[in-house]
Amino acid sequence: MSVLLPWTRKRGREGPGIRAGRPVPASNRPKASLLSMLFTLLGIVALLLTAREALFEGTLARMLPEGSKVWEASSLEHSGGLYAVAYENGRAFYGPLGKIVSLPDGTEEAVISGGKAYAIAGTSIHGYGPDGKLFLTQVKEPGENLLPCKGLSGILVVRPGGGGFGEPWVLRAVFDGGEVSPPVRLPGIPAEAAAEDGLLYVGLRDIASGGAALLTCAEVSSGKVLWCLPLGDGHFRSIIPLSSGRVFYATSKSAGVVGPGGGITCSLNLGGPVWTAAWEDETAFISHGLISEPFVTAFADDGKLVWQRRTPSVAHRLVASDHALVALCQTHVVGFSLRDGRREYSFKTRDLPLAVGEGSILFGNDKGAYLMSLDINLSRLP
Repeated sequence: MSVLLPWTRKRGREGPGIRAGRPVPASNRPKASLLSMLFTLLGIVALLLTAREALFEGTLARMLPEGSKVWEASSLEHSGGLYAVAYENGRAFYGPLGKIVSLPDGTEEAVISGGKAYAIAGTSIHGYGPDGKLFLTQVKEPGENLLPCKGLSGILVVRPGGGGFGEPWVLRAVFDGGEVSPPVRLPGIPAEAAAEDGLLYVGLRDIASGGAALLTCAEVSSGKVLWCLPLGDGHFRSIIPLSSGRVFYATSKSAGVVGPGGGITCSLNLGGPVWTAAWEDETAFISHGLISEPFVTAFADDGKLVWQRRTPSVAHRLVASDHALVALCQTHVVGFSLRDGRREYSFKTRDLPLAVGEGSILFGNDKGAYLMSLDINLSRLP
């Protein structure tokens, strides 16, 4: 990238700030010298900024091949890398190295679950692996939509159970091998789901009661609902199954741990709304607080505070792995130590960080998306 430095600009035979052919008075020579030094310093600063911009554009960031103009943040998932469903005259399935496969014409809906893409086209449900190969075709029932489910080797499909207001919803699991579970009748609209050890945990919105949050546990094999727990107002942020039949939940208003019988065993003391949450090594990590005063807080599984740190802006995604917690904020990417919350790194971003996985961050803007590697000296980042 070339830069026109201040002292290289000329108007005909004129130099910067000095008219050609007119002698400079001796009293003005110190001023002219200072002005020249100022222009020189400005030029050096511009050159350094250009070099940093070129480093950021050319070395750290790379556009995904055949990048899409519109990316669905809700379809991004950290599962062995970064996967996404994007629009490009239709829909396409993308992975860590770029485009994997174009989805068929007529695809009405597509989501990511477990590093695989699931799509509805006409009266069929299709599944595509990380290699782009079609591995699943199943019949879709009228009115069904897709619901990703963490921990399930397959996809959930949901539909209204009747035509009236407040009618139960019906859910079934379509497994990657083609098997279909018995239907589960639920007292609300499914919004979030996770599976573990044959149990299905589903976050619901109870429209009949004004949109209150419900957490439900059902057996996948039988479709039997084991318990249903009202959680008050709020929208679901996370559902994470734990050991011994426990489950961690976070809504926009509350977070806690539920025991095997469906009772809350631990409520977390939070300030302000909840934005997202993660769980690692028997510790809950919560992004919460006002937009003007956001925090990331770590709690032990008994509810005791472990550490709390301010973030430069609201963290809309938390990813915990190894010994680090990566917070994707509106304006920054911040890495914390899981153990004590020590800030390992922090850098400001021009675009919105959407997801992180296998040492790369996916950024997006209104023109597309690009990957940036974290396997570099982070002190060199802007």
